[in-house]
Amino acid sequence: MLDKVTRLLLVEDDEDDYILTCDYLDQLGSHTFDVEWLSCPEEAISELSENKHDICLLDYRLGASDGLEVLKRAVANGFRGPIIMLTGQSDEALDSAALDAGAVDYLVKSEMNSSRFA
Repeated sequence: MLDKVTRLLLVEDDEDDYILTCDYLDQLGSHTFDVEWLSCPEEAISELSENKHDICLLDYRLGASDGLEVLKRAVANGFRGPIIMLTGQSDEALDSAALDAGAVDYLVKSEMNSSRFA
C-alpha cells in the first residue's frame, strides 16, 4: 500500500527556516510531504489560488510584506486547504488576527519540532 503524499506549500523568506521546517517534516516517518518553497508573497497568492496544495505553512514576516495579507487574499481567492501561520515570536493579538483571517493554527518557530507536525 502506498503512503499518501501531502502537498505542502511553505511560504517563508528565510532559507534557514525552510531547511529546519523540512527537517522536522522529514522526521515524521509515518507521513511523506512534497514541499514547495516560495519566498515571494505574490507568487504564494498565485499558487494558493490554484488549489494544488493540501496545506500551507505561511510565515507572518515575509520581508517587507505581511503574511496576514497573503492569508486574507488566499482565502478570498478560494484556497480550500488549511493554512497555518508561522511567526518568530509569540503574540496573542497576531494569533487572534490570523485565526480571524482564516488560519487554522498559529505556530511560534522557536517552539516548532517534528512532534508539532505529528
